Amino acid sequence: GTPACKRFAVLYFDELAYTPSALWMALRLLRIDQKPINFVVDATNYVMFDIGQPLHAFDAQVLDRKLFGPRMAVNGEQLTVLGDTNLTLQETDMVIADGSTAVALAGIKGGMHSGVSHKTTSVLLESATFDGGTVRLASSFHKLRTDASARFEKELDPAQNVTAIKRFVALVHTTGLPMHHAPFVLSLGVLPAPTVIEVMHSFIESRLGITVEQGKVQELLEPLGFVVKEKELKTGVVYSITVP
Repeated sequence: GTPACKRFAVLYFDELAYTPSALWMALRLLRIDQKPINFVVDATNYVMFDIGQPLHAFDAQVLDRKLFGPRMAVNGEQLTVLGDTNLTLQETDMVIADGSTAVALAGIKGGMHSGVSHKTTSVLLESATFDGGTVRLASSFHKLRTDASARFEKELDPAQNVTAIKRFVALVHTTGLPMHHAPFVLSLGVLPAPTVIEVMHSFIESRLGITVEQGKVQELLEPLGFVVKEKELKTGVVYSITVP
């Protein structure tokens, strides 16, 4: 492992056959200038543009499976990424490794050897939270900027990596594509403590420029996942809002 990877999650599909792009998904991707490839790859891209969390699908058949996860690269290590581009890595690069072999440049691009192809019958789906500075440095050094790296560079919500995997599974369900996956998502890394914001009711009214009925704050925020607690002080009502 490496501190540059804050959260790392995988879901193993022992059955997830290769299939062409779904027409409805391909059309939506084309509308944002994305090239459809196949359903599995398209679904990972769809989730990224949907909720902002990049995913990567590995062909599980070509992985050793004994030790899989993020680490910093060895100076001079070689990796051929998708597009058949060979990279000479440096020790500030972060990779996803299968045993001792780098199979992806973390947060930027997957490797050629482990990519999903027409021969794929099982998939290891990865979703992580990578350090933005580490991804930005590697992207600049290798002159390799991708939609994934652009998102990781700006730092992502560490709680959404598992959500993204669940979203991917839901997309597969919508197509009726045969699949069978592990009964749990393996997720490593500690979630940060929830952020709690305290705000006065009078402050909300002054910022909005309107009168807000008491109880309206909870009514609007709680359906969005916020936890709202109301306290009555001498100075007025104050809300403790826990950010989801």
